[in-house]
Amino acid sequence: MTESENNRIKELTDRFFEGETTVEEERELYVLYLKEDIPEEMEEHREMFRDFSAIIMTEEEKSLCPYTVHPVQVTLQTNTHRPTTVKGKTRNRVLWPFISGAAAVLIATIGISLSLNRQEEVRLAKLYGGSYMIVNGTKINKLTRIHTDIEQVLSEADEMKDMLSTKTVIQKAEQDVLDGIDDEAERERIRKLME
Repeated sequence: MTESENNRIKELTDRFFEGETTVEEERELYVLYLKEDIPEEMEEHREMFRDFSAIIMTEEEKSLCPYTVHPVQVTLQTNTHRPTTVKGKTRNRVLWPFISGAAAVLIATIGISLSLNRQEEVRLAKLYGGSYMIVNGTKINKLTRIHTDIEQVLSEADEMKDMLSTKTVIQKAEQDVLDGIDDEAERERIRKLME
């Protein structure tokens, strides 16, 4: 390498590490590092710039620099193993059954869910048809939303009915006892005790 080339590689390397080089200057730097005889103090950067040149430089630019062959290029040229690639059509053929199966399961799930909801609405309409609730001034007649409230109110009504019927039976029994007492004073005294 000539003295001017040595100075140029040092200058461009310093400017590269300071982020001041242009794309053209970087390409020039890559070409300089591909040469065999670079200054010894620049040798530590050789591999990095060779790697950059392998990525950035076009095949035409590399052919203009026959000084050295990049180690990556040698590896690629001698490598006989080629990874097997799956082409787009083959991948689609493999994925299509899974995608269509997932879509079928999703559609079936939605269909079953809608059918069960509809059956529940029909069942509730038979039990509570025409029922509604007014909550905060809003009428709610969707039976699937209010059926638990309706069932709770009906349960409470049954309890009240049972309690009232028991109370009525007790009152009737008490009246029968009082009616069976002939002495008016004794009847009045027992009535006060029962209260």
